[in-house]
Amino acid sequence: QELKHKYEATEIGPYITIQETRNTNNESLPVLGININKDFMPTAANMEGISLSNYKVMEKGMFVFSGMQTGRDVCIRTGMYKGDGKILVSPAYTTYIVDESVILPGYFDLYFRRKEMDRLGAFYSDSSVRANLDWPRFMQIRIPIPPLSIQEAIVNLYNCANEAKKIAEEEDNAIAKAFTMYIGDLLIRNGIKPIIIIIVSVCLPIISQIGDLIFSMIKRNYDVKDYGTNSIESCDYPDYAYLMGKDIVSKNIDFGIGICGSGIGISIALNKMNGVYCAKVNNIEEALHTRLDN
Repeated sequence: QELKHKYEATEIGPYITIQETRNTNNESLPVLGININKDFMPTAANMEGISLSNYKVMEKGMFVFSGMQTGRDVCIRTGMYKGDGKILVSPAYTTYIVDESVILPGYFDLYFRRKEMDRLGAFYSDSSVRANLDWPRFMQIRIPIPPLSIQEAIVNLYNCANEAKKIAEEEDNAIAKAFTMYIGDLLIRNGIKPIIIIIVSVCLPIISQIGDLIFSMIKRNYDVKDYGTNSIESCDYPDYAYLMGKDIVSKNIDFGIGICGSGIGISIALNKMNGVYCAKVNNIEEALHTRLDN
């Protein structure tokens, strides 16, 4: 916000140059696309028998743009390729570079990762069913362009914060694995069969809290089994819900606790199974009502 007040917003168009190099030699290079998180990922398209000669070649520091469905997804699909080596992207993408004498690529990429820019892109998108953002309209977007030294400082601060977050997540993951091994050893040494409580820790960076929950259950003499995921990586949580639900239906366990980001998705997944009844609860009173009234 301070940047917007201190530095006048300027159209990005004059500082952008389309740079499209076709793969005329039909080199066998990785084919990537860009997702709504503005990260590059392997294409989901079936490339068998497809000629790559018309695909566009990208190198580190170049940008890609797709205006498709910007309004529908509330996302401007544009991002900077940060990997080493060359890659290929679909001919449907626009590939470009920025004038580094005015805008640092890292600053440009960072600024367009802001949700505010996605909302602006959705507002600028056309009125078609797909709500696309045309390239000329994209070029008219204005952003504050501070001096290069300020841009560099912003990028460095962001990278430091991101690296700190990554280290913290890795440490949490390592602690989770160690804790899970400890719990398993503790159960075996005490002759406890894990048949009553199932903790489904789904796709969340709250490993330590889940560990505390498991430990408190054991202290209260509950038998515990943790079906995972024991990781903060993204996953398909219905797979883990199914494992727990199957044991509930088979009466191998008395009840379970399912955890996801909001509690809604895991509840829906469990309630789709015949013989399983799951309620999302936010407090002790709601939990009591599920047992007494519902």
